[in-house]
Amino acid sequence: MVFGEPLLPGRKIIEESMDINCAFYVDKSGSMDGSIKDVYNAVYRLADAMKKQFSREQVVKGIDFDIYAFDTSIVKVKFGNSTKADGGTMSFDDLLGHIDDKSKDYMINVIITDAGFGGIDESKVEKFIDGLGGIILFITNVDNDQIKAMAKKKEGKLYYILADAKFTVGN
Repeated sequence: MVFGEPLLPGRKIIEESMDINCAFYVDKSGSMDGSIKDVYNAVYRLADAMKKQFSREQVVKGIDFDIYAFDTSIVKVKFGNSTKADGGTMSFDDLLGHIDDKSKDYMINVIITDAGFGGIDESKVEKFIDGLGGIILFITNVDNDQIKAMAKKKEGKLYYILADAKFTVGN
């Protein structure tokens, strides 16, 4: 619709519309070997659930998903595909650094991992989270008290979700 164009019967004006973009970061380190298939199933079920939920909102034009898999490096995964689990694990700080450098414009960042990270520089992580435009959902099947505590401090920006051993989403 263009300014000055007549409003015809049956046409609705949507004042604002937006696209929602989401990035999934899947841990593909060796420790994920027993659950990597479950993780990808969870990613695709979450994507379907988000599509259904956001499609109800009139202001949402579309929703886009990207998947990145990480061990000691990060690779983009074609939507619908999966990866094998092998290799080591990058630090949580390095993972967030990748998000900051390459993909910080995502509205929703979902990290799925068994939380086998080494030491975490909390001040560095908190600074990153403060500068992030979107939110981070941290989904793990192994309790991580340090990240859980940071999520309490950064409520509204970092969400900590403890999943079951198979990363089951929904029923």
